[in-house]
Amino acid sequence: MKRPWEITFIGCLFVAVGLVSGVAHAWHTRLDKWLVLIELVQVWAIAGGLFLILGRSWARWALLVWMAFHVVVGALHSVSMGLSHGILAAVITYFLVWAPPSRYFRSAGS
Repeated sequence: MKRPWEITFIGCLFVAVGLVSGVAHAWHTRLDKWLVLIELVQVWAIAGGLFLILGRSWARWALLVWMAFHVVVGALHSVSMGLSHGILAAVITYFLVWAPPSRYFRSAGS
């Protein structure tokens, strides 16, 4: 089955967010243990996005866990950030788990 454009879009979105956020945090944050953890979370997003594009089923679950983590972190910052991350997580979950593009992972046999 040909990879649906939604999967490509979501994968590229995670790669872009991981790269931009990783560079921004590295540029604006002093070097400490938190920066290392933040950068690891960004590498998680980049790897998840790349493997999602490659059709690996486990990558969608890794990205959904990444989104759930960001919903919690966003909610700790403010209610509006928690809600916005929650809505984005719901949309991404729809495409990766329930929408027709999710059949791509079942047909890929991964």
